[in-house]
Amino acid sequence: MRIPEKPRPAMKQSYNFGAKIRSEIRAGRNPAQHMLYFATEAGYVQYREVNNETSQLTHIFMAHPEAIRMYRSYKFVVGIDSTYNTNVYKFPLVEMIGMTPTNHNFTIAYAIMEGENKEYYVWMLEKLRSLLLDGVFPTVIVTDRELGLMNVIPLVFPYSRNLFLIHREKFLKLYTNTITHYGNTSTSRVESAHDVLKEWLHSAGLSVDTIWTRFHALMEGQHVEIRKALEDSRSKSRKDKFGQLFNLLKGNVSMYALGLMGLEFDRVMELGYRLDEGCGHAMRTTHGLPCACDLHRLSTRGRRVHLDSIDDFWRTLVYEEHMALPPGDEGTIEELFTFIRNSNSPTRRRCTEAIYTELHPEDDYVEEPAVNENPRGRPRRSNARNLFGFEHSRRRL
Repeated sequence: MRIPEKPRPAMKQSYNFGAKIRSEIRAGRNPAQHMLYFATEAGYVQYREVNNETSQLTHIFMAHPEAIRMYRSYKFVVGIDSTYNTNVYKFPLVEMIGMTPTNHNFTIAYAIMEGENKEYYVWMLEKLRSLLLDGVFPTVIVTDRELGLMNVIPLVFPYSRNLFLIHREKFLKLYTNTITHYGNTSTSRVESAHDVLKEWLHSAGLSVDTIWTRFHALMEGQHVEIRKALEDSRSKSRKDKFGQLFNLLKGNVSMYALGLMGLEFDRVMELGYRLDEGCGHAMRTTHGLPCACDLHRLSTRGRRVHLDSIDDFWRTLVYEEHMALPPGDEGTIEELFTFIRNSNSPTRRRCTEAIYTELHPEDDYVEEPAVNENPRGRPRRSNARNLFGFEHSRRRL
């Protein structure tokens, strides 16, 4: 007896069923309100800009609370890059990436903006800067050749010894070997993070709430891996061939940094009698770790590498547990509450409504962004390149 086959649902039926489930989960909220609701529940720091005429979102900035604590502890390197074809609105999605002493990437924040001009980039960078305490800046900011972004970085993160715009010197070793960049001399770290992100998003037609849900799952996984790697560096002892040389560092310095120093010590044998002139001392400057000649000198004298010779970045194996308020903020908050309590009734009502809207953004009526009909995107084949010297001369003539 032949058993009749069960009818297979059509693709349209599957999509309709998925849409029905999403509608039930949203509980009457539109995608923008749904995103804001769950971001608030998860404790995200969030900023948004809305078109006053249409109530549609134009800018979104989201930062996971644990990612902010990591960023404050590992603020030295920040990678910024845009990716496209990730959402139904055809907006660029900008991801901000940090680096841990265990060589793991973590997403500091992400932004979805309707454009990539100066105004939008300044807005995004100001929100990124607000996550740090006053007067604290990243040491290195890594970007691709996005001129709009490169031009506004000095406006928000003033150009100083603590900030190096890598594209200005085109990654020349002669120059990058004088800057503490912890090995970040290209955008490969950000690009690899983008590859992981696109695997998680897995679609080019996502709404803002679905993007948030998948970003949140991605970041939660990152944090689990980072906590495990930091715990391994604190508790596990790395077996090596260097005897007592690194004994004082084990448990106090990341295992990745120990591996870098091991590779640097191997250069002693490679350079041989040319050690003094061939070392270059780059490791000391670029990574904040002892260079080959330092390690050779300590080894021949039977000494050990001391913790004081290791940059703080590699020694920070515990990041902030709580998001501390900047100095003076508590007093300011108390003053504001006192002012509100002593104000007249209409003023108290307006202040209360403003605070409520900030604490419960999902209750504020906002619509998801409008579709960008003319997205910029990446050129399929970019012929842009840096001109040779003779080409500059020819142009002047």
